[in-house]
Amino acid sequence: MKIFQKVIFSLLFFGCFTSVSEARTWQVSKDGNGDFSVIQDAVDAAEPGDEIQIGPGRFDDFSIIHENGTLYWDVYVRVVGKSLSFIGAGVGQTIIGPEDSSVNENNAYGLSCVEGPSTISVSGISFENLNYVGIWLMYGHLDVDSCSFSNGYTGINAMASEGAVVTNCHFENMNDISVIGTSPTNGFLVEDCTFETVYGGAGFFWGDTQNCHVRNCTMSGSGVGRVGVGYADGATGSISNCSFSDFIVYGMAFANSGEVECFDNIVEQNEGWGIALDGAEFLDFHDNIISSNAGCIFLNKARPMSFHNNHFFRGEGAWFVKTNDYYPYGPYTVDMSENWWGTTDIAELDEWIYDGNDNDLVWMTVDYLPLADGPVPTTSTSLDGLKAMFR
Repeated sequence: MKIFQKVIFSLLFFGCFTSVSEARTWQVSKDGNGDFSVIQDAVDAAEPGDEIQIGPGRFDDFSIIHENGTLYWDVYVRVVGKSLSFIGAGVGQTIIGPEDSSVNENNAYGLSCVEGPSTISVSGISFENLNYVGIWLMYGHLDVDSCSFSNGYTGINAMASEGAVVTNCHFENMNDISVIGTSPTNGFLVEDCTFETVYGGAGFFWGDTQNCHVRNCTMSGSGVGRVGVGYADGATGSISNCSFSDFIVYGMAFANSGEVECFDNIVEQNEGWGIALDGAEFLDFHDNIISSNAGCIFLNKARPMSFHNNHFFRGEGAWFVKTNDYYPYGPYTVDMSENWWGTTDIAELDEWIYDGNDNDLVWMTVDYLPLADGPVPTTSTSLDGLKAMFR
């Protein structure tokens, strides 16, 4: 009996230890001192849970992936169904992508994560000159911290069924939306990021895309970008403590979105409108400052909203609020009471708000009374100071 017990104990004891695989760290180095000199080789060797540390240098090796008979992609790093961590030597030190985007004849992906779900963590890496997507995730969870994306198309595109977190990243010269979250994303945070000369900052789309939040970010379209942040097709979330400037269409846009809350933001526009509303399940818009030479608010489609305690600077534009020239649904009254418009002259406000009172084809009117008690102090020379006084 004692011998039998010892055998069973030995099997259980050693079985436990042999079934557990410890995570391994792989070194990728351009100088040949690591385990590999090509990132893909480390990915192929790695097991789920491993960490890949990447040294300084430009990593521009890629493979042409051919699928479904007609589709070709140029992929620099491809992860298939593994959970891995990628740690670079720092922004500007570890670079994934070519020196010239014309190298890629097909759509190029910097880091493509397919056939999940998987958990992917990326930090300290620059993604440059990629003509399609810097990081692409299909299902699972994504963490990106302290990375940069430049001279590309889209920085991050995630179908993050288990959530995504993008922090302390910089996006520059992006030709499409810099950060995209699409169905079945649930929980997407973009925080403490900067966007400069981008077509779009962040966009969230489709009805299963929920709980997507953008906060503490600075976004500039530099007179060429189109939209700062957009929610569409039932996507939900919030925008807070962000600044938007010089987008030629809209600072923020909502097109048949779900519930979205916007607060403590500053929008400064020259050509573009401050915000555009083309329908939302519910928009809670409060404690924001909007300055625009084009117009503060464009209403294409009215839906329930709470739009109070905001400050509007009309600038040189013709309108504070403009509704669609043709809106045959209604009548509908948009409640914009308890905001400050820079004036107490009702005749001026009537002139600067275009709605059903100006056109019989527009069955939408704006109710702006009563006004807020007074203006926001504007003597501060900084956006932070202005926003602090507004609170």
